Amino acid sequence: MDTKRQKLLDRFFVYVSKYKDSMQYAKREHNKFKRAFYNFKKFGFSYISYSVSRTRALGFLGSMRIELFFGRKMTLPVSDIGAHVLSMYRIAHHKSERRLTLWMIKNIKDSEVVYDVGAHLGFYTALAEELAHHGEVHAFEANKSLCSYLNRNFSYSKNTHISCGAVSDFTGEIDFYNATDVEDSSASSRFNVLGSRIVPSKVPATTLDEYVKAGNKPPTAIKFDIEGGEYEAILGAFGLIEKHNPRIIMEVWAGELGRKYSDKAVRKLQELGYKAFSLESDGSMSKEVINDPVGSIVDPSRGARDNFLFLAQ
Repeated sequence: MDTKRQKLLDRFFVYVSKYKDSMQYAKREHNKFKRAFYNFKKFGFSYISYSVSRTRALGFLGSMRIELFFGRKMTLPVSDIGAHVLSMYRIAHHKSERRLTLWMIKNIKDSEVVYDVGAHLGFYTALAEELAHHGEVHAFEANKSLCSYLNRNFSYSKNTHISCGAVSDFTGEIDFYNATDVEDSSASSRFNVLGSRIVPSKVPATTLDEYVKAGNKPPTAIKFDIEGGEYEAILGAFGLIEKHNPRIIMEVWAGELGRKYSDKAVRKLQELGYKAFSLESDGSMSKEVINDPVGSIVDPSRGARDNFLFLAQ
């Protein structure tokens, strides 16, 4: 592994350690004031802003500046709880996201063409840009507000391209359920998966096949994380997947939601000749094929999820 990637790994593990220490302390210490003091010492004012953000009382402030674990500075909306979490930890902290981060650091080559479908706040877009320095990154985000921040954060990037709109199986307009004010912007979807009273808005949609036909380079790697819309996105990428066989990282849900939404996407990739592999704690892929990704996720809680690597065989 080259020096640059080793430094990225070293810095990543520093922040993973800080996050784990905080979680372990929270399990040991039941006094909320002691926990707050401990986290303030560890994370500084970013912990305070996160705590206040949970009351949704900071939206009037507009934007905030954060720094990711590898030094990339970004401007994010103060109203988004996820932005405060990212500001505090500087990493995508969920276990599945940590494994994905490690996989990317170890496997995304300098000349890759990465499609980040469901870019959200831009963490993986920024990481892919850092790794594929002589390649290209194409980020897709249906949330209009978040996409405006992506445009702002990557406006000076020569190799990163932002597409505001949904990725689906047709071009036109689709309903989009923005969950920012109900739960968290990361739960936004083209489907009303939360079962909440969210009034959908119309957003433009395209297919990845049409995107490539328009003159954009086909991907060597795709990250799908679009909250239940992966099946339709795969249908709209049928041509490029068959022709170019990109590596695909896809978030898969567990339980009832997984059977309703993720299973269809998994089966379609399997029909296209792909096999699924889980990501280990060090970012490597499992030795054995995972035939039923949804069923392999042992966490029974609602919202349980994991990232799987799909490779053409």
